[in-house]
Order: sequence, then C-alpha cells, then structure tokens
Amino acid sequence: MKLPILAVVLLTALVACKYDEDDFRSPTDPARQFLQVVAAASSVPADGISTVELTASITPDAAQRTIQFTASLGNFVGGSGAPSSIQVTIDASGRARAVLRSSLALGTSFVTVQVVGATVAAQTLQVNFVAPDPNSILRFVSVPANLPADGTRATAIVVAVAPGLSGGDARNVTLTTSLGSFSPTTSQATTNITPSAADNTGTVLLYSPQTVGLATLSAQVAQVQRTAVISFDRAPPTAIRVDLDKLQVPNTSDSAGNLTITAFLSRPNGKVSLDTRVIFEALVAGASVGRFVSQSPLSDANGQVAAVFSPAGTTPPGTVTLSVRDEGGNARGTATFEVTAAGSLR
Repeated sequence: MKLPILAVVLLTALVACKYDEDDFRSPTDPARQFLQVVAAASSVPADGISTVELTASITPDAAQRTIQFTASLGNFVGGSGAPSSIQVTIDASGRARAVLRSSLALGTSFVTVQVVGATVAAQTLQVNFVAPDPNSILRFVSVPANLPADGTRATAIVVAVAPGLSGGDARNVTLTTSLGSFSPTTSQATTNITPSAADNTGTVLLYSPQTVGLATLSAQVAQVQRTAVISFDRAPPTAIRVDLDKLQVPNTSDSAGNLTITAFLSRPNGKVSLDTRVIFEALVAGASVGRFVSQSPLSDANGQVAAVFSPAGTTPPGTVTLSVRDEGGNARGTATFEVTAAGSLR
C-alpha cells in the first residue's frame, strides 16, 4: 500500500530533524553533554610545583575545535594572563588537555572551560590547593647530628628536591649555616647548589669551625624551607708539648725568678677547638710549689696557651716538673727546670 504524499513529506521532515550528536545542541542526558570536563585530582599541594591535568571532551568531528581553560588560582603550563588561561585544540579523539600548576596560596581554583566560538554553556570545576608537606618538596638526605669543631673537617651535606621542580633557577637550593663555612679558606655562610636532574639530589661540603656550638643549617627552594641542627663538639688535644724560656730560675719572688711557659695543643686530624682550657701545675714530689703570676689557659687558633711561673721565694732548690693538662681530657705535657737558691744561679 502506498502512503499518502502528505505522510511521506512529514516522515522526511522528521528524519531531517533527527538529533545529530555531533552538532552543538546538548542532549537531554547530562552524561552525554556536548562538553565534559574532568580533573585528574580534586586537590594538590599549594607548593607552586604540583600539577593536575584537566581533560575536556567534545565530539571528535565538532566544527569548533578549540577549548579555552581559565583558572582563578594557579597557572596553566604554557598559559598566560591573569587569571591564567590557555587555548588547546582537540585531538582526533575529541579531547583537549591542559596542565594546571598550583599556586603558593591555599585556596580553591575555579576553572572555567568553554568551546571557543560556540554557544555552548561553559563547564566549571574546582581544584583545591591544600597545605603541602615540606618534605615532599625539599628534604635533607644526609646531615650528621654531631661533628668535631676542629676547623678543618669537610662533611658532605646532601639535599633532595621534588622531581616536579622545573629547571633553571627554580631548582636552585640556597643553604645557610649559622656556624661553620661552605669554603675551606674563607668564611662563607651561604651557598647555592642545583640538584642533579638524574636523581634530584645535590651535595655541598660544610667545613667545621674551631668554635664549639650548635649550628642551624637551613635549605630553601621554591619558598619551602627546611632546617637541621648540627652540634659542633669540642675537638680535644691528644698531645701537649711544653716549652720553657729558661731551664733554671732563682728562688725569688720578684721577676728575676719568672719562668714563661708556652704549651702547644695538637691532634692527629684537624685542629684543637678554640678556647680549650688547660691546667698548669708546678710540682715537686707530686706537691704544688710556687705560684703562677699570669695564665692564658684558653687555647687560641694555633692551639697555644701560656703562663708565667714564679718560685715565689718558697720553692726548695731542685728539679721542678711543669705539667700542662687538658681540663676534662686525657692529654698531658710536661717539662722540667731547676730552681736554685737565690743569688746562686749558674
């Protein structure tokens, strides 16, 4: 049976008006909307380094093929402007991808995604920038807790940065120490290193001071700072040499009987710590004799200490042992001299 001509025309019109999924009209089903946007993560650390990929999808054969992404917070990699935006052409599968780098500020980035040149409603989503874990950006790999304050020890300090840090100056780590130096010959409290791209670590040598104390070691990159504390402990002497300016002194209380003692403190590795205290003693048969007119019992940078001894008119003639020992340590040095009766110095 033949259809009436009017029915054929009406059927043809209905076919011609069939919904085309590739045009710019949005289907009623939200799951099949013309423009869909998803984020790889809903939150990332607010460290200025972390990124999140955003993917916009449209039908592959759409006439308008450029997607614009605009973020209220953070910056698109390769984007520009304030607020940051970027335009991306869809690929063969109808997808356009943009990478949003987090800001250093905590907050929510409202991302608007729209098809350039199309009257399709823009899509929005939110990405939260949350407080970062500093160790995920920068950390100390190797920092000793204790070092000798020997003025020469070189110790490797190793730091590691996040792989996501971009190249150039963004990867430079600034290190600062409150004690010690990053130079073996000069006082250098600050230095910069660029971690290796291979393992994201960097190494610098820290030279021990001769001064005993606590050092605060600071490392900073991308406005993230980490600190560590190193205790520079006393480097004691293992040997003491005692020099006398005379081998005989008269038993007088005036300056004629004065004896100058110079002691040299040393150790096999490095130098003895500054201000290492020693104890001077003048002994006869284990008992103290005479007196010390003056003393400088704290060692200098060369490990020297000095004192002046006087028999004080009370020391019996004979051999006197001059002893210099490290206070609180085991090092000791001695030398002997003769005290003669007043007026009988040979």
